[in-house]
Amino acid sequence: MGERIRIDDNWRFMRGDFEPKSPVCGWGGAKARAFSFGAVSEDLDDTKWRALDLPHDFVVEGDYTQIRLPETDMQKIPEMESMDSRHFAAGSLEGGAAWYRKHFRLSEEEAGKRVAIVFEGVYRASGLYLNEYYIGTHHGGYDSFSYDITDFVRQGENVLAMRVDASGREGW
Repeated sequence: MGERIRIDDNWRFMRGDFEPKSPVCGWGGAKARAFSFGAVSEDLDDTKWRALDLPHDFVVEGDYTQIRLPETDMQKIPEMESMDSRHFAAGSLEGGAAWYRKHFRLSEEEAGKRVAIVFEGVYRASGLYLNEYYIGTHHGGYDSFSYDITDFVRQGENVLAMRVDASGREGW
């Protein structure tokens, strides 16, 4: 196994959803350096975003759902409930979307090697971009995954951007 470099420190974080909300954005999503806008743009000034270290769980920073609906007979029937039902989720934390960004540098020696990035888990759906290229999407949350980013990383400054979508209900 090659050399490992930890990049858990000094990420930027912003809760909320920004463009691009999907890697296809209505035009096909070819692996082209086409994501020069929104939260993926290398020119984005993220200095006002919150600085943090990974691991981080933005959902636990939210508020618990509160249901204040009058009780009906329909709410007493378990078969009528679903995972995304606010009735079922009362007392759970709200999910949503957020963005993480990481600036890092590679030396000439490092840039000349195969480079992969490994995530030990990202809850629930994630989309990764590097230097305005779409790298990949992972749906899961409780499993590790990796991407070979050799073709997209460069010597000098690099910018990772990851959209995390924790929408829907979970028993946080």
